[in-house]
Amino acid sequence: MKAGDKIGGQFATLERPTAFAPSISDETPTLSDEARERLSEGEWDDELEAELTAVATAVAKAEVGGGYDLEFVDYDDHLNEEQIDAFLLGDPECDLQNEISDVFSETRYNSTRREAQELLDGLGIDYIDVDGDALEAVQEVVENHNTSDPVRDLAKNTPSQLMRTQLGADFMDNQTAWRDEHGPLYDGHDDAVYPSRAAYITDHLQKAGVDTASFTVEDRENISLLATDGPYNWHEGVRLDVIWYGDIRDAQLPVPQHDGDKQERKVMFGGKPYGSRDSTGQARIVLLDPMNGSGYEVPLSTPITTSLSKDRPAHLDSGGSTHGYGWDDAAGVYKPAYAVEVVDVVETDAQSEEIAA
Repeated sequence: MKAGDKIGGQFATLERPTAFAPSISDETPTLSDEARERLSEGEWDDELEAELTAVATAVAKAEVGGGYDLEFVDYDDHLNEEQIDAFLLGDPECDLQNEISDVFSETRYNSTRREAQELLDGLGIDYIDVDGDALEAVQEVVENHNTSDPVRDLAKNTPSQLMRTQLGADFMDNQTAWRDEHGPLYDGHDDAVYPSRAAYITDHLQKAGVDTASFTVEDRENISLLATDGPYNWHEGVRLDVIWYGDIRDAQLPVPQHDGDKQERKVMFGGKPYGSRDSTGQARIVLLDPMNGSGYEVPLSTPITTSLSKDRPAHLDSGGSTHGYGWDDAAGVYKPAYAVEVVDVVETDAQSEEIAA
């Protein structure tokens, strides 16, 4: 990826603003006079390396934040669509981390050299006089105390996005059993199919954990609208998703720290967080045919709780790795109208009972 290959921003200078070298307090370990003199004369051996590394490490830990910001992210730098998808997946293969690391490799190298030189200057040593191996030893200490996280900072700068995630199992998974018991779902020419479609949608929502028993009259009317004004023909590609506009960090899967770590996150859209009286907005669902862009979306008064996972992650509504049409492609929506708070659900036994009730 080149420096400008993203939405907005430039990753432009990739240079942090020039800063003065920090002063070293009396409490911070410093080099012995003998070591300082030998280094200034260009000498280098194991004993000097051990002492310089120990002092440089102490100085690094004394920095604000315990290290150095070697990869400066400007205020208008943020992730592009493909990178957002990788971020939402929790970047299990570290592809995004490696990509961004490559972009910042030059500025990280320059920053490391500058911080190493300033560290030596703070110790009263002109880096020009020291042996190359000594300078490399200090640079290694600096890089080992790199506190930068450009992916985190780029995600923080990324504007709110319109996103979707699948509710429960694939929407049409139960079609055969439903048809045998309740009648067909496909034939849009027959008005008699619409009540069956509405019942199928309600059944799917219930199986996905939505409290359909609490539906208002308006909710039930909205489900009927999905059935009548949604995709004309139903096929295996038709999806029923929750759709919202918000911070991508609220929908990121946990980044695995070890092999075999489970990537799953349970979240609630709309309603009220546990222990709160404040409404977080209405959740909205969309019935969409990505093949031709036909669909319909409605709000629900009841909150929607769903699990994000590697198989069913959050993703951009349009663009990125999205296959086919998104809802914005089809309807040209005003995205902020879909803003809703996304709340992590950490279930205690009482909360599990509350969700199931």
